[in-house]
Amino acid sequence: GAALAFQWRPAGGPLLLHAGRRWDRQRDRLNALGVGGRRTPSDLKRTLDAPQLGARWAAPLGLELRANWSRTARAPEFLELFGNPGSVMGNPALRPEIAESWDAGSAWAAASRAGWGARLEWAHFETRARDLVAYVKNSQNTVLAQNISRALIRGGEMTLRMAAPGGLEASAAFTWQRARDRGDVSFWRGRRLPLRPERQGRGRLGWRHGPLRLGADLEYIGDDYLDRYNKQSVPARTLWGASASVGLAGEAVRLVLEGKNLGDNRVADVGGYPLPGRSLFVSCETRLGLGPGREP
Repeated sequence: GAALAFQWRPAGGPLLLHAGRRWDRQRDRLNALGVGGRRTPSDLKRTLDAPQLGARWAAPLGLELRANWSRTARAPEFLELFGNPGSVMGNPALRPEIAESWDAGSAWAAASRAGWGARLEWAHFETRARDLVAYVKNSQNTVLAQNISRALIRGGEMTLRMAAPGGLEASAAFTWQRARDRGDVSFWRGRRLPLRPERQGRGRLGWRHGPLRLGADLEYIGDDYLDRYNKQSVPARTLWGASASVGLAGEAVRLVLEGKNLGDNRVADVGGYPLPGRSLFVSCETRLGLGPGREP
């Protein structure tokens, strides 16, 4: 593989331009076992080409505008090709996925001497893919990576981070997307891509005072489907948790108490597998060279 990248800031001003390209030459010599233990050899050669362009402009009043474009080519990974002894079945017949993507967005940041600060980011993204590799439910206990001939994914994401005097911090992020099968098979065309929730959100509230840190988090994941026919659904789930930690001898030792899914919500992950109910964890971590008066 080889890659080249250039960045240019005209006259040292607020505009930054980026251009890059990556080439990969690959050869796969596979010997896979198919149905009934039948050996299926294959010898493949491929060249993957991935150009990219980007621009960022630092506008007045803490505003930043940015945009990116790329065309990527990704060969199937080891897990997608061969699976594992557990829940993922291998598919050595996978083809590389090719996608053209672009995004555009903005960011705004402000801070005061009194300790107040905020940063807001927003972006819109869109991807048109060919031979997209996606995991699809294959049986009651396994998933299988398959190529989707054409797919369209578009959506947006927003992130907010805030800081207040006294060590109070808050953050929130939300992503919404529309992922659809655009292939030629009428049974699948227009249906949602499996294992891709259309709504995801996360929020966190934290407070720190000296060696003490407290936090609470909330996570929401929308419903999704396990199959390309959109018959096997996974309902939306909301989880919340909290944590408390204290540092001893500066940051040399930190004791952490963390609770996950404190609402004991019996839900499943995006792949349809049951998640643990209410869980508590106690941990102790140490970092060398971080004695009293020294921060990581």
